[in-house]
Amino acid sequence: MHDTVLDPADDEPETPESEAGLDFEADEVQVREEAETDGPMEDEYRDDEASRIGNADLDNAIDEFVDLLNARDYEGLGDLLASDVEAEFLGGRSRDEVLDGWNDLILRYPTLLTTRADLGSDPIVAIWTFDDEADRFDQFGFLLFEMDETSEGLVQRISYAEEIADSDELVIETPERSDLPEWEEWSELDEG
Repeated sequence: MHDTVLDPADDEPETPESEAGLDFEADEVQVREEAETDGPMEDEYRDDEASRIGNADLDNAIDEFVDLLNARDYEGLGDLLASDVEAEFLGGRSRDEVLDGWNDLILRYPTLLTTRADLGSDPIVAIWTFDDEADRFDQFGFLLFEMDETSEGLVQRISYAEEIADSDELVIETPERSDLPEWEEWSELDEG
């Protein structure tokens, strides 16, 4: 074996100045101490912690809502809702009334599914029903959410909108046919 002592400075390949792209003698380099801006940067890059936390809570709540409603997990759904949650389209002004409203709606539309959507930077929910004859999902409407102002992060209000006016800002996840067999099996068991 060789007993060679390596010098870390010898490990770096030497790059001629012409290969590095800059000829420090010929190219003039100026260093500025302050960045030039057109306006105060604080306004553009304000770090509003309360706003970030509120959006994260809403984002997380909507993701959970979609999963729980599609799984027909009313107990889990109840854990997301404030005790005095309002959902006028379901005729509910309390957690129990809203959960009963969802149950009634799903009994009327057993293929009802929800997906995540975004209206600009605001997360929302898209509602779909499956048309067996046409073998496609039809859009049913949208849900808009408001969170409570306490630190609990519960849904305080759910509003229904049949259409969204500013569709340029709207990004929707579409449901997949593979989401349905679970509910076809469920409805067969329920009928039997």
